[in-house]
Amino acid sequence: MSRPLSTASTSATPPAAAVLQELLLRNHRDHHIEYRDYLSNHLVHHLGALYFLGASGKRLEECYAKHSELEPSIPTDERVTDENWEQYLGAKRNYCGLVSYFTSLIDKQPLSAVLSNYIPRLIPGIHGAALHPLIHLGYACELNCPIIFAEALAYCTFAYLRVLGPTAAVTSAGDLTILEILDRVRRDERLKEETIFGAGQGKRLGFQKKVAQVVQNGSGILAKYGAMWKQDVDPSRALHELIKAVTVLLPNTCRVPESRPGTPQLDFFVLHGLTSTYAVQQILQHRDLQPLFQDQPELQGRLLREEWMSLLVVYVTQGRPEIDLSRQITHAGTGEEAWAEIRQLGIRTNDEHATKAVHSLWQWRQQFAEIEGEPDMYLRAALAVKQMVMDIEIEDGSDNWNYKGVGW
Repeated sequence: MSRPLSTASTSATPPAAAVLQELLLRNHRDHHIEYRDYLSNHLVHHLGALYFLGASGKRLEECYAKHSELEPSIPTDERVTDENWEQYLGAKRNYCGLVSYFTSLIDKQPLSAVLSNYIPRLIPGIHGAALHPLIHLGYACELNCPIIFAEALAYCTFAYLRVLGPTAAVTSAGDLTILEILDRVRRDERLKEETIFGAGQGKRLGFQKKVAQVVQNGSGILAKYGAMWKQDVDPSRALHELIKAVTVLLPNTCRVPESRPGTPQLDFFVLHGLTSTYAVQQILQHRDLQPLFQDQPELQGRLLREEWMSLLVVYVTQGRPEIDLSRQITHAGTGEEAWAEIRQLGIRTNDEHATKAVHSLWQWRQQFAEIEGEPDMYLRAALAVKQMVMDIEIEDGSDNWNYKGVGW
């Protein structure tokens, strides 16, 4: 399953590419996709983001060594086949068998054929495991690596979770922007804590339990809000609106915790809305998915709508935080100097989520640099990650992300 890794958006050196290839293979062979029963193995995402930011082979090896928390992938006697693979959708079991199944398919068939056969079935369930299966698929596309595609297809199957019903239509009949809809969601009494989670449970429940409550108790309401989006019929323009929305959300929904006055925190799962949107972009652009999208063009709109629904679910789960566009985030020197510092910090930090955020935002900044005013949007979000995560040192070694929800 060897294939040269993508270098389309990296400043890394060829030796770094060789090191990355070896580390990805080692992780594929040795580790499960989750550990402690529910936490996701971020190693592929961390290594990929470092690589595309220009990290050296030595830095990639240091990164790999720091992920000592990962657990081995233990084979089972269950054999996954063409006839039974769907029984594993959302079952959270037999990841090893699923990886073997998809690896075998990719070994025997063109990647485009495998993706065309399975992606349409998996798109409706991309909401599971805090969006990590979707993010994993995005890195498979960006790295253009067959073993990561096998892992991603297996993880999308393993953690499959629907938000929209099977008959929900993707339409462009709405007349509101994403930020306008989020403001309505924030003020909707039907989505208050007592109704969706139970009194006082917003901060107490873990993220995935809260997502389950939102899906159970609020999916009908959110589906109606989802349909209010004036989703552009051009997938690239619809994607661009999603990108701008998540870039605005991350720095403008931070809060100051009672435990550390004066130290604002960014929302950990709002961040996942950003990095999963970057993943959607990689999926829409990957060459081996173009035959599928040409044959079934509606799938592009469906993928974007599912990502929009994920963003709605995350927003409610995290307490429907106020979006404060007046928040000031400043920097010394020019924008180019600020970006150079942020990118180097993104390589040096051991916080893989900060690294992934910097990578995504830097790529967007380069892509949309010609659009007046937009580069400042991506720099502002990257500065928030720098100032509220990478610059913060906490005595007990913990990080400065807010996990419970900045809206609570």
